[in-house]
Amino acid sequence: MHTWLIGGPTIRSLWLGLIMATIATIVLATSIITLYQTAFEEERNRLIETTQSQARLIEAIARFAIAHGAKHPMAAALAQIREAHERFAGLGKTGEFTLARLQGKQIVFLLNHRHHDLSDLYPVTLDGVQAAPMRQALQGESGSLVGPDYRGETVLAAYEPVAELNLGVVAKIDLKEIRAPFIHAAWVSSAIALVLILLGAGAFRRITKRIGRRVEQSEKLFRETFAHAAIGLAHVAIDGKWLRVNDALCNIVGYSREELMRLTFHDITHPDDLDADLQHITQTLAGDIDTYAIEKRYIRKDGSIVDVQLTVSLVRDSNANPDYFVSAVADISRLKQAMATIKTISGIVPLCAWCGNAIRNEDGDWVKVYKYIEKHSDAQISHGMCPACRESLAKSGGK
Repeated sequence: MHTWLIGGPTIRSLWLGLIMATIATIVLATSIITLYQTAFEEERNRLIETTQSQARLIEAIARFAIAHGAKHPMAAALAQIREAHERFAGLGKTGEFTLARLQGKQIVFLLNHRHHDLSDLYPVTLDGVQAAPMRQALQGESGSLVGPDYRGETVLAAYEPVAELNLGVVAKIDLKEIRAPFIHAAWVSSAIALVLILLGAGAFRRITKRIGRRVEQSEKLFRETFAHAAIGLAHVAIDGKWLRVNDALCNIVGYSREELMRLTFHDITHPDDLDADLQHITQTLAGDIDTYAIEKRYIRKDGSIVDVQLTVSLVRDSNANPDYFVSAVADISRLKQAMATIKTISGIVPLCAWCGNAIRNEDGDWVKVYKYIEKHSDAQISHGMCPACRESLAKSGGK
């Protein structure tokens, strides 16, 4: 009953592009977020392993220095650590390994920083917002977090305390560096997806343009056929409400389209014909029959009666459930009147026993048989000669 077309080819292409873009965005975002979370977790585990191994190594160096009688075990251990640190390339582009101790209310760093303040290391206040990972390590805690480092830059960091020397070890990397490849991938993937969506929408438009035109033509043909049919046509709901009617049906029952749409077929069916109609509908809905045709009477808006020939078919939906009826209504009032006035020959008709060519009519007059037949029926008499008469005429020599 309704077309699947929402608009023209351009509108359909836009809708398709929007749907495809939405799906692509959801899939792309889900994939990138999943990959980012995986990479983030792997980086976090790597940093934790680094801090734990470095902390245990520093503790071993400190114990070695103490065992060999070093006067200043921390200085001896730091000397070895600094020497190794100078050869450390770092963790990625922004990652680094830091070592610090707590001096009063300040965090004092013991290794050169990679980014700035390379030699003259400045302390960070213990109660400040910077160096959050190192603060945790110096408080004897072990783990990882996302927070500001000594620069105030947000980093992913792992921290570990060094028990032997009361130091803190931190391995960290800027969060931007972890996110950068995924942001880049998102932009590249989005650009590729957009191009593919545009190409797909264009191909869809070309492919469906002809199909859409045919569907539109079919819709137009259906609408025009429905509207201009010489007989009444209607779509009727299962409960009897008129869903769609054409002008011919409105003329037959004398109601306007708006008036008829507010009624049901029960309202205009002659009471004596309603039960028979409903019985056929019950059989159709039960699946016993697919269609039926009956003669019935409608009560017109002015109260007059009109005889009609009604043909009904049931339309089912995709689940085979009853959807609506298609009704065709033909006005047969004139035909019924004509049938009532057809002239017929009935009763005993006197025929001349001598000549057989005369018959006495209702007025008592003798008339030719063919005249009587023509008057009392719709038959037209043509003249010929039967074989017996032809033989008799031949024997008499035409006299």
